[in-house]
Amino acid sequence: LITTNVAQATTIVTAIAIGFTYPLLPTQILWINMITDGIMDISLATEPDHHGDIMKEKPKKKGAPILSKEIFPFLFIIAPVMVVLALLTFNHYLPQGVEKARTGVFLIIAMMQIFNAFNMRSLKHSAFKIGIFKNKWVNIAFIVSVVLQLGAIKVSFIQDIFHFRDLAWLDIAVITALSSLIFVAGELYKLIRHKIKSG
Repeated sequence: LITTNVAQATTIVTAIAIGFTYPLLPTQILWINMITDGIMDISLATEPDHHGDIMKEKPKKKGAPILSKEIFPFLFIIAPVMVVLALLTFNHYLPQGVEKARTGVFLIIAMMQIFNAFNMRSLKHSAFKIGIFKNKWVNIAFIVSVVLQLGAIKVSFIQDIFHFRDLAWLDIAVITALSSLIFVAGELYKLIRHKIKSG
């Protein structure tokens, strides 16, 4: 929630600061927060919090903050990637109309949040190491979330409610591929972190 919402807020503020209009409407943000974030966050609650190394960790202090030192480097890598991709998408579609541009931003942010859930299964271990398909609930949530995002921009009456415009399947495929870069960035962060820790 923290990584994706920081990116969401930064995208909106940056877009306005550089002279764009709002890249997302309040109802579109609500959909992302309720549907995309909600489904993926619930599935992450089923993830083991230790992945076999809980006894190697020092006890956490009683008053320890939720935002630990561990999350900040990850946040500073993931958030800029999300912001840049969202703004580039908005700028790409803007000549075709602001509603088309917002649809592109909506889809890329939603898909990045979905892919980011695989990063958040563990801040230390690669998703491949812990088993990318091991948590069936995360995988089910992934499929459900993707279907709902596609439904939002493809079903006409939902389009009208949220002011979306239809995107071609090729555009959707390209946006999905770009969204997966957030997962790549997360994996690179964990690889670099592991190499630094291991000396």
